[in-house]
Amino acid sequence: MDLFTHHSNNLKQNVNIIESVSSLSELAILGDQKESDIFDQFIEDKIIEEFVRTLKSTKDTNIVNTILHQISMLITNIGKNIVVLLSLPQLNEFIIYNYDLSNDETQDYYINFIKILSNKVTRENINLFFNQKYAQFPLLLYSQNFYNAKDNLTRTYTRHILLSILQIVENSQMEKVLLQYLQCYPFLQVLTNHISFFKDLLFKWSKDQDYYHEELKNMYYFFKDLYQIAHYLVDILDNLFLNIIIIPLLQTFQQKDENIKQQSTLIIKSFFNAEIIFSKRILISILILLFSPEIPKIQSIQLELNYLPTKDPELVNQCTRFFNIPQKESKDGERLSGLLQSITQTISYVSNNSIFVKEIPKQELYEALQSLGYIQKLNQAILFKENILFQDEHTNNFLNEEHYQSVLILLETIVTQNTLSLISESQKQIFIINLLNIMYEEQYNILNTLNNCQKSILIINQLLEVQDQNFLIQYIRFKLLRQMEQHIQSYTIEYYRYFSQILQSLQNKNIEIYNKIPVTHQIIKFLLLLDLSFQKQWLKNPFSQTKNPNIYKELSFNDGLIKLCHLEIITQNLNFYLDQWKIIPQEQKQTIIFINLIDDEKLELVFQDENEAEIFKLEVYQRQQDSEQHAISQIILQLQQLYF
Repeated sequence: MDLFTHHSNNLKQNVNIIESVSSLSELAILGDQKESDIFDQFIEDKIIEEFVRTLKSTKDTNIVNTILHQISMLITNIGKNIVVLLSLPQLNEFIIYNYDLSNDETQDYYINFIKILSNKVTRENINLFFNQKYAQFPLLLYSQNFYNAKDNLTRTYTRHILLSILQIVENSQMEKVLLQYLQCYPFLQVLTNHISFFKDLLFKWSKDQDYYHEELKNMYYFFKDLYQIAHYLVDILDNLFLNIIIIPLLQTFQQKDENIKQQSTLIIKSFFNAEIIFSKRILISILILLFSPEIPKIQSIQLELNYLPTKDPELVNQCTRFFNIPQKESKDGERLSGLLQSITQTISYVSNNSIFVKEIPKQELYEALQSLGYIQKLNQAILFKENILFQDEHTNNFLNEEHYQSVLILLETIVTQNTLSLISESQKQIFIINLLNIMYEEQYNILNTLNNCQKSILIINQLLEVQDQNFLIQYIRFKLLRQMEQHIQSYTIEYYRYFSQILQSLQNKNIEIYNKIPVTHQIIKFLLLLDLSFQKQWLKNPFSQTKNPNIYKELSFNDGLIKLCHLEIITQNLNFYLDQWKIIPQEQKQTIIFINLIDDEKLELVFQDENEAEIFKLEVYQRQQDSEQHAISQIILQLQQLYF
């Protein structure tokens, strides 16, 4: 005991501080384990208060580091009297003290102290760390200052501390008030900072996937655990993700910079490719936004990104007041009760209420939110209503032209991950209709290219299930067939020459050759979906090879070197069918040049007599026109079979 008194006096007189702090800590641990009188004296002499006083009165880094280290040793080794130690309010002062964390050694000691202290939090003693009167949770709040620390291990500690504390909130002694604290400022700023860091990481990863792959994977798992552990924060987390990451990324789809759009697409794809899945509502909201004519610019109450609430003067002032005002002098405790809870903000979609149009002081803001039952309204955010995706099932909304390419890329990923299984049948069908509306737009644009339509068909094929048979057949009969019939009747030129070849190309899944033949594109788009229904055997393919039943006289030209047999031209070297070629006008009337409709191959026929060449040309034109008229009528009849 004499040794204890000696070191206690030295500490109070600022003599041999480092030795005194270390010795007193060792004696306290010894007292806890063997000699209770020493530990009792440690508490009675308010040695922890002396540690705090010394900490605040020195600029010596060695002394600061020693105090932090010894406090950590006390928390680690005190066993029997740990509740007594943890109940000392001065422990919170060690948490909130303004250390020089630019010193790496001090930062390490501080982080270690925070880590050790957080490991002592349980459902039974969490009330020792949370002050209900002033709505303060210094350990939780200050531990999160290192969410973006340079050291990866430190960032990992920070997330671990957050998850471990959140895990014990439910069924704890202070569950109700803690849940309220976790939905208010300043804790919302903690969530905002983690998501903000995640956003920055996503952009870095999009530029160097190999280097940042592991860290991104760890962050995904952190948020997976966060969603599972703190289900009471799901609404808030969803809103934060949408406001901070998703909506800004989707808005870039409307920009002209292709590099930015590709980067945004890659990042959003990572949400669907990740080994973990965010809440159902986030994914549905992304899908809804993909099919929105315009990405909304939603007015919301924003928290400042990368802002530490522990630097908020108002918050720091309240923490300081609590420790400086003796309990017996705190007569206005009731008025101050929950003061920090009235310094609150939240992020979510807000109603069109004039109260949100102007800036509101924090204290007034909390009252306004409470009066509107705003926290409870998080579940009612419009993007999270699954049945709001389409207010009218029969309304077809066209995709936004500016981000359609990105939409297709994302959908290709989404269907392979079965994410669309989250949505309802009617929502899925409207997704299909949106894709088809682009395909069947008659006027050519950058959206309805054959390549995009092929992608759409692959996506639709993934979406369609057996129970969608009636839906698809009805859509084909009530929309597609009539439009297809009108199109063929309006644009009959050359269809008879291409139609059978297109059918064969579809079966062989090779329509790239038609990219350079725009006249065929629209009919191919129609046939893509029909072919899909044929493959699924939901409709029977009525199309057969169109044949012209007319019999034409065989004609011979150039002394028999050129023959015209029905719809076939025969020369010494080759045979070719008229319905696959067309004549290119030439100034030299004795020369007739044919070009292949598909591959642009050219064939030249030279006649000895100009009149003979003209007769040949007129005969070819007549036979082609007869064949065209007959083929078109056959196609229309075959098409009409699909109505029934």
